[in-house]
Amino acid sequence: MAVDRVRAENREMILWTPAQVAAFLVYARCHLLYTLFYPARASSLRIGELLDLRWNDIEGDRLHVRHTLLKQKGKYTLGYTKTTKGHRVVTLAPDTVAVLEEHRRRQEQEREAVGEAWNHPGHMFTTEVGTYLDQRNVLRTWHRL
Repeated sequence: MAVDRVRAENREMILWTPAQVAAFLVYARCHLLYTLFYPARASSLRIGELLDLRWNDIEGDRLHVRHTLLKQKGKYTLGYTKTTKGHRVVTLAPDTVAVLEEHRRRQEQEREAVGEAWNHPGHMFTTEVGTYLDQRNVLRTWHRL
């Protein structure tokens, strides 16, 4: 017996107004993931690209997007962007650069406190003990906020 495939309806993308973005960032300011959400709001990076950003990907106000963090069969793998067009340079606004620099200083202090147990010293966004952030948890937090 053949079964017809259910067609998924395309959902219309809902874009936030500048006021909604500002309100979200004010509300999220005290959350651990604020420094991930801040550049996400203006960079058009995919979640996997954000989670695999490394400190050597940023040069001044230029962010080089080359990698993506994937979760396959419960394990994280580091890969390259979907296509060669995915390799791109994003120019960051001065306020975004400042937020990332503040995050770098705080992360260095956390890394010093954890010591040798810190897993991924080159990655920009990690847990408080240096492990990869889980994509589902990040998205769940985004939606909850």
